[in-house]
Order: sequence, then C-alpha cells, then structure tokens
Amino acid sequence: MSIASVRLRLQTLQSAIPGITKANAQLPRGKIPDMELPTFLNFVRPATYDTDKLGDSDVEVTRQFAMWLLVQPAVECEEGEGENLVEPFIDLVARYFLARPSLGNLIGVSDSYITEDSGPKRLVWPGTPQNPVAVYWGVEFKLDVIDIFGRIYSDNE
Repeated sequence: MSIASVRLRLQTLQSAIPGITKANAQLPRGKIPDMELPTFLNFVRPATYDTDKLGDSDVEVTRQFAMWLLVQPAVECEEGEGENLVEPFIDLVARYFLARPSLGNLIGVSDSYITEDSGPKRLVWPGTPQNPVAVYWGVEFKLDVIDIFGRIYSDNE
C-alpha cells in the first residue's frame, strides 16, 4: 500500500457516495467552486509502526487520513441551516466506509475504519494568495488504514 494508492482509492470511493459532487485525490489550489460542493478533500496524517504485535518478521503500520467533506460555504444563513445540510452525510459516509474495510480490496490494505467524525462544523480552507481563505460547513472524518509488511533485516551496513 502506498499513500498515493490510498488517495486514489479514497477519491474513487468518495465519488460513488450518493450526493457527492467531487472528490479530490490531491488537495486543490485556491477556493473550491460552489458548483463542486459537496466535495471531499483528503489529508495524509501521521502513521504508527507496531513492530511487536505480529512478531519479529512483520510490521503493522496504521496511517490516518483526514477526510474533509465540504458541503456549503459558511455564509450568513438561518440558524441551524449549515448543520442541517451536513448531518445527513455523517451517517451516510460512515456506513459507506465501514462497509468497505479493505477500501474495495485495495492491495496492501489489511483493514480500515473510521475512528471519529467531527460532527457538523465550520472548516477553514486556506486557499492561495489569489483566492484567499474560505470557510465551509462540513464534517471531518478520521480514517485509519492498516498495512502489514515484512521486515527485512540488513545489519551488514
């Protein structure tokens, strides 16, 4: 499993979720056009390496990905409107990914699971100097992806 292959698979899976307009394998530049909402942004987060769990010859690597689902620009709106637009996606996305623990049989993925979601919240996208900061109503999902690989010892250096 590579980070690039997981990013591409996340994009494919997220694009198939009903109601999603776009999913990005790489982070886009600038402001997200309103016509592309709801859209997913995927961030690579830290990994942990467990060298004891599986014995001396295998290493279990758990890498976290943050999946941001941007639903609507956070402009002045009626009370609760932003949250109401985000809430239906929370259960939909969680169930979708929990039903695909190998990310659709992605080679190298032994397991994956959503560890948490942020609930509806305002997410700040930094943009670029030409297209400055934008704020969206959305939700952040944290997804752990587990890979197991063999350790090759090389003490002859």
